[in-house]
Amino acid sequence: MTRAEPPPELDAGLRRSLARAQTDVAHALDREFERQFHKVYGTSPDRDPALQTLFYTLASEISRIHEDAQRVFPEAVLDDLVAGLGTAPRLAEAAQTIVQFDNITSREWITPQTALIGQSAQGDRIPFAPDAAFQVSTARVRFAAMAERDSIQTLSGVEYDGRVAPPARFEATTGVRHPTLYLGVACDHAHLSHQSLFVDVVPSDGPLAALLRHSVWRVLGPDGTVHRDGAMRSVRSRGGTRALLWFDDDGPHEDAPHEVDQVLNLGRGVYGHLVYRFPFVPAERRFVGKAPPGLGRLFSQVVPAGGESVLEQPLTWIEVMLPPGARGWSNQLRGVHLHSMSASNAEVLSEIVSFSREGQAVAHSPEGLDRRHVLGVLSVQGSSPYVNAASLGPADAGEDRGSWSYRNKRIEITPARAASGRLDTHAHVRILFCDGEEANNLDVGSVNRVDTTHLDNVGLRVSNLMLSKGGMPPPPYSEAKVRFAAALRTRERVVTVADFQAVAKAFDARIKDVSVEVTSAVTRAGLQVAERVTVTAERDLFADPESELGILADRLEEYLQERVGMGRVVRVEVAK
Repeated sequence: MTRAEPPPELDAGLRRSLARAQTDVAHALDREFERQFHKVYGTSPDRDPALQTLFYTLASEISRIHEDAQRVFPEAVLDDLVAGLGTAPRLAEAAQTIVQFDNITSREWITPQTALIGQSAQGDRIPFAPDAAFQVSTARVRFAAMAERDSIQTLSGVEYDGRVAPPARFEATTGVRHPTLYLGVACDHAHLSHQSLFVDVVPSDGPLAALLRHSVWRVLGPDGTVHRDGAMRSVRSRGGTRALLWFDDDGPHEDAPHEVDQVLNLGRGVYGHLVYRFPFVPAERRFVGKAPPGLGRLFSQVVPAGGESVLEQPLTWIEVMLPPGARGWSNQLRGVHLHSMSASNAEVLSEIVSFSREGQAVAHSPEGLDRRHVLGVLSVQGSSPYVNAASLGPADAGEDRGSWSYRNKRIEITPARAASGRLDTHAHVRILFCDGEEANNLDVGSVNRVDTTHLDNVGLRVSNLMLSKGGMPPPPYSEAKVRFAAALRTRERVVTVADFQAVAKAFDARIKDVSVEVTSAVTRAGLQVAERVTVTAERDLFADPESELGILADRLEEYLQERVGMGRVVRVEVAK
């Protein structure tokens, strides 16, 4: 049995001292044995190879403890100090895809509690859940096209009496001054209320996607022209999806809180920003009418035979006008798909923990699920709800309430004590998991099962329209001494350029360079001064740089925004 070599990151001096320590300890043990043997038997012992091996093995263990005292223990202490400062651990990222529902017979809510099941190429079960609540209905897209000055491009996602119309491009004088997206929808009694639309743009994070986010969406009036009450703007919502709001709507736009939101911020994801959710449409805004002027005369050219009669019927028309000047946007817009939503790879699992069997420290991962990653602890329930130990203060010391904490990939649970002095014998733990990178690259059509147990549409079908992307294991954290130095330097307040650099590099070890400049940004409060942080990362360390670098920028922006002064704005970009 030999001692493993010290890790290469140890400096040469420490390596030499560890080797000397092992040899010195072995010689000291050998000398002490000879002394004790001579004291008892009056003679020196014979050299025994087995005994010498035993001494060197024991010396190796003592040397390992010595090494831990010099390297491992200080790092553990620093980790505890950083955790004590309230720095949240970096979590895995859930893969995201776009799903579309069909075979819909009635209007119904689809919520994040709706379970969706996919299957990997290896046959593994991969769960997903919709990122936001929306309604499916019998509404259908009858017309979708991007019109430019001298051409019009029809888009995929259009149906005529059950037939899918293929996209096509036509050269024609459209009469539009600005590139404009037109949609004609045959709605049910509730109009566009709470409907969800996926706009398939290539590249998904390119300039056209940004223009659509910042453009005005309009429901046209009965005569096909702009109506003053039909304008909507979009704001970021759960899972990165875009919630459309009426311009005169000053009320809250956030979804009703979901239990997952208490422990996890889904971030922007890979596809969420391409999904637009319509608001509730009051009766006075449920416009239905004819096509916009100029489009009607083009129907015979751009729709398949027989489709003209469908378009002659009253429809709900939507117009999204882009800025003038740019051309070729139709080449980047592939289609629009109603009843679609982004979905993330996340699943809630439950287990009963027996304290008499497990003790207070409980492993976080149920049996057989070691490859999965914890995104958060939703609840721990014993004789009463347990609380997160991080929320307990000095005033709570000595109380007998049950508590839990998640650290070092373990959930540590302290049982509650009843007034009689009896401890809880078990607790019900609910944990949110994801599969990390294992949920990436699910082919189109691989997410094809939906749990309809609690749905009225028992025949509801689902299919993913996009390859799943963005799943990652917990990213590598910088060394504990780097994180602790950044925490001490900034006191959790980012003010100077040096602060930005220290915090960004401590946030993710793959960030190698950080630059900061003052610029401007458009926010809900208007035009504001902003710090633009540009980070350079080692792209080779990312499995899917196109998806993962965007997620890194999004997470770092949130992290920095929480630590700058009130009223300051931070924007993070990744250098190309």
